[in-house]
Amino acid sequence: MRNEFKTTLQVKRIDICDLMLACLAAKELANDSGTKWDRLHDELKRQLNELDTQLDELQQNY
Repeated sequence: MRNEFKTTLQVKRIDICDLMLACLAAKELANDSGTKWDRLHDELKRQLNELDTQLDELQQNY
């Protein structure tokens, strides 16, 4: 039940990139198809894209 709750983390953009790379490495080492790591990688990528969109909009306003 606790695993279904969402939280907000404050990390730097580079940390998100590092976590995405770690997901790729974990997938390679997984004894299964690595779908857990694919899902996490995709979620991190989605949030990174959202952040980049926000940053692009901020930059355009200056």
